[in-house]
Amino acid sequence: MFSVQRHSCAYCEKPIQWPKIVNVALLPPQKTPPPLQQRRKTFRERRSLEMRKMESHEVRSKFPKKIPVSIFLC
Repeated sequence: MFSVQRHSCAYCEKPIQWPKIVNVALLPPQKTPPPLQQRRKTFRERRSLEMRKMESHEVRSKFPKKIPVSIFLC
């Protein structure tokens, strides 16, 4: 009944292109990353990232991943 590529307008029966959002996925992914790569992280950003990694590692090492359930059932 409907074709996959295009749909027609209910009033004028002319084929209408799909919204541009659909076409974004078809574009090569190389066009979006460059602006992100050009900007280098500042020292503060790198340090805060390291600190967050260290903190999460400390928390993970302090508490074991699997705690026996029987403790909570007392």
